Amino acid sequence: MHFLQVVASTEYRGGIFHNWCREQRINLDVVLTPKHLLVNTKKIITAFAFIILTAFITPSASGQAPANPGEAGTKIDEIITAKNKFTFKTFYTIGSFGEYYKSTFEVIVVTVGAAKAFGLRVTYTKKEEEIIRTLDVDEVTGMIDALRQMQTAITATTVSPGEYTEAVYETRSGVSVGFFKTSDGLQKCFLKISSRGLIPFEAIQIPELLGNLEKSMAKLKALGAK
Repeated sequence: MHFLQVVASTEYRGGIFHNWCREQRINLDVVLTPKHLLVNTKKIITAFAFIILTAFITPSASGQAPANPGEAGTKIDEIITAKNKFTFKTFYTIGSFGEYYKSTFEVIVVTVGAAKAFGLRVTYTKKEEEIIRTLDVDEVTGMIDALRQMQTAITATTVSPGEYTEAVYETRSGVSVGFFKTSDGLQKCFLKISSRGLIPFEAIQIPELLGNLEKSMAKLKALGAK
């Protein structure tokens, strides 16, 4: 697993910031191109704060967005969602990350007959909404590696005037971790569970998130995961 899927662009369009706005149908009243970056910095920061507060309460066309659309892709999800089988699940609480926007981490062991599958369940909660994604063991390793790289990359990364840079690691189920940085000083780390579930955080909080994942991996190994 490799992290540092880096995008360096001369405009915001196509990056996490722009895509996030687009997914949430948020119309920014600025043109995010190089010649506008300096004059619109305050508007960009204001828009970002607005997204943090409102982006994840956008309902679906039916009025209630499904929390878990079943976009699986992970090996353990295939077992969990299997039909016509007696499935036994055991959960082990690890910890949580975030405050107003919060994710909890649970190691999960799924037994179907003589077979066992291991993974990490990440649950995003905000008020009454809950979004759940499950990671395979190799993806937990990938996220640990990504966060370790972030600790040095975020300070070492320099952005040329008028550019936007982001680095992202994404799992098969769509959970991602990374950061973005602009030439005018805007910088943020994020843990994204889905288009409606994103936890922004500062670089000094990386060890806290990393600690949750390292504890998860230790528990997975203790239970027999490979």
